[in-house]
Amino acid sequence: LSSSKYINELGTTNILENATAMKIPLEDNSIDGVITSPPYSFAIDYVKNDEAQLNFLGYDVNDIKSRMIGLIGKNKNERLENYFEDMEQVCSEVSRVLKEDKYFVMIIGSNTNQTGGIRLESKIIESCKKHNLILVKSILKPIKGMRNTMKDEYILFFKKRC
Repeated sequence: LSSSKYINELGTTNILENATAMKIPLEDNSIDGVITSPPYSFAIDYVKNDEAQLNFLGYDVNDIKSRMIGLIGKNKNERLENYFEDMEQVCSEVSRVLKEDKYFVMIIGSNTNQTGGIRLESKIIESCKKHNLILVKSILKPIKGMRNTMKDEYILFFKKRC
């Protein structure tokens, strides 16, 4: 990447280690762009899947579970509801830290079998709109090899308007 002619156009990047997107530790209107692909924790139990590695690395698995977007709930419906509440908070935080006329890109899977017929991308678009993040482009891309979990994903491009 350092040999790329575009490297000087990228500006500065910050990696926020051990931070949560529901409470971004940055000032208001301070960043030029956000790119993310949130977890599908109501459909995939990432913590359980990676528990051995997390334990080996010294992480507190119960602490991770308690803070993971959409993982809290007694059943799938409750976890899904919590997921949407958490994602609403993420959209609010992204809007807070993003400068006006700058972009937020989210890659989000969609499988109505896992969500009881609810389209994830529609809920995200709705949440973003509430927080002045306007959809400017949507790209649908099939996911190969994950048909039982997520069959498609959307790349959603939002622009912040005030």
